Amino acid sequence: MAVSLRAGRKGELAYIEHFGLQQAPFQTTPSPMFAFNSPSMIDGITQMRNVTVGRTGLGLVSGDVGYGKTTLARASEADLRSLAFDVAMFPAVPGNTRQTEASIIKDVAGRLELRKVRGNAADAYYNAIYEHALALDKRDRTVVVIIDDAQELKPTAIKTLLRLLSMQTLSSQLVQVLLFGQNPEMLVAVSNNRALHSRLAGHVELEPFADDEVGDMLLHRLKIAGRSKTIFTPDAVVAIAAASKGIPRLICRIAHDACIRAAARNAGSVTDDDISAAATALRHTDEVPNGE
Repeated sequence: MAVSLRAGRKGELAYIEHFGLQQAPFQTTPSPMFAFNSPSMIDGITQMRNVTVGRTGLGLVSGDVGYGKTTLARASEADLRSLAFDVAMFPAVPGNTRQTEASIIKDVAGRLELRKVRGNAADAYYNAIYEHALALDKRDRTVVVIIDDAQELKPTAIKTLLRLLSMQTLSSQLVQVLLFGQNPEMLVAVSNNRALHSRLAGHVELEPFADDEVGDMLLHRLKIAGRSKTIFTPDAVVAIAAASKGIPRLICRIAHDACIRAAARNAGSVTDDDISAAATALRHTDEVPNGE
């Protein structure tokens, strides 16, 4: 059978138009819009909100590669901003590659839009953040520092976070810190620093999707992209659950490739053969050693 490799509208992926979508549903960029409310995701957002609202200091989300930490970090950021908290979001470790104390705290102040700081020393920025957080506290708000890829934190950065966590009144924790990082490095980094570990008030370890959640996750993404009904056969859902082992990033990569294959042969649905071909091409099969 001949296949069509034509582009869709305005050069977009052909399967978007083929399946009546408005956008690609299975991109692996960490958009909160596509976040699926799995038990891990709900638990993560709830726990990080509780740490923030309860002013308890340090929250941690950890998980293996591809489990959705960055998506959850972005979803938590959106959730906390909706509650009018002042959020400094870092897609990676703040500061420059050396992570000096001055560079890190200056970066935090910049993300909080504290531009008028007297002096350029680290203490000047700490003082500015403290005064800002104190003013927010009087309005029942708080400062939240969110750091993704936090497993890369060096001792100087941890020292900076501890100083931020030490900002308190007699009744309130003024700055809350939420760390999102990769296991096992993240858990080792926190456990090896007694001062940081003693501040830990909430921890969620992300888990893969259960087999019966994969179909719901695929349909959720399709609905966000503009289609109300699934395009995956029941056997295709079973196949993608097995090939991905429930890992969100792998589900999306396999589904994306399988959709391209189904559209290329002008099929009305994505079958288990499409999933098998995609998983094999992307090397997401049982025969591939872990880590590849």
